[in-house]
Amino acid sequence: MIVNIANSSQNYQASNSTAYRRGQRLRVYYHNYPHEGIVHHVTQVSGRWAITIAHNSMSGMGVCTVPLQDFQQGCRIEIIGSPLNASHEVFIIRQIDLALTTGITYDMLLQNCEHFASWCYTGIPESPSIRIVCLALAAFSAIVLTDRERRN
Repeated sequence: MIVNIANSSQNYQASNSTAYRRGQRLRVYYHNYPHEGIVHHVTQVSGRWAITIAHNSMSGMGVCTVPLQDFQQGCRIEIIGSPLNASHEVFIIRQIDLALTTGITYDMLLQNCEHFASWCYTGIPESPSIRIVCLALAAFSAIVLTDRERRN
């Protein structure tokens, strides 16, 4: 299933008293390096909110879940996407559960945190950061080749 998120003017609002909701796409910045994850569970335990984040970890764990505090590591965090409706939230959580049960590993070029979060959210694994790096490398290569041909 592919989810079209471009045509929605409203975000789905689940009811709870924390800023975080299941299915939200998050971005945290570790020393200005972005890392993405998805809110997997939001529960209240002994009067406190317990929030777990699913993400594709570079540390060798691949797709895993961690407490929000471990994902955030004291760094700036932002919500960059929210489920459009209840069925979109179910879709996102099913994608996460599928990734957790199949054991998706981390690969910087093909299966990084952006690929994972995008795939959970839309059904399409995309990484704008990798796309920009590849385009920059292609442009640099074209300039070098053109310069080399001009010199010969």
